[in-house]
Amino acid sequence: MGTFPIKYPGVPISPSRLHVIDWLPLVEKNNKRLDIWKGGLMSIAGRVVLIDASLSNTTTYHMSIYLLPKTITEKLDKTRRTFFWQGGGTKKKYHLIRWTNICKHKKKGGLGIRNLRKMNISLMTKWWWKLDNETGLWQEIVRFKYLKNDSIHTVRHRRNDSAIWFDLLKIKDVYLQERKIVVRNG
Repeated sequence: MGTFPIKYPGVPISPSRLHVIDWLPLVEKNNKRLDIWKGGLMSIAGRVVLIDASLSNTTTYHMSIYLLPKTITEKLDKTRRTFFWQGGGTKKKYHLIRWTNICKHKKKGGLGIRNLRKMNISLMTKWWWKLDNETGLWQEIVRFKYLKNDSIHTVRHRRNDSAIWFDLLKIKDVYLQERKIVVRNG
């Protein structure tokens, strides 16, 4: 069972690793939004707009801090899928196209609905980019606490790392993908 974390503007914060149970209120919050809408009266285009404008964005703040567990992103996707096909109704309808195809960009034949997992990873890689390219107080603190004499390329997970830093380390390879260290003269 999860440690009962405190919440700072709605995001669970805990000194230890967060568990799936700690993220269930986020799924419930997303489901409550659907209860208000009468999706059965909307066209598919209206549902797409609602999914992208609201359901995909309610988790943005959370995803910019933590790497959400795959089970949570799958539950959020299930909610979005169900709303897309059924419109909030209880009668099950066939899913005529794979969700991965619907999430493709419009130029690639999809409907442009954001893939939550990819969005989560890209929001997390933003922190690596800021650490690598910007200077500021939080960068100095992170460099002092976690990097010490290491570079971004060589830093490894240690036992006393925070949950947020541990999540950042999980996606470090995505940020470093296709990058090289160039040694120049001098």
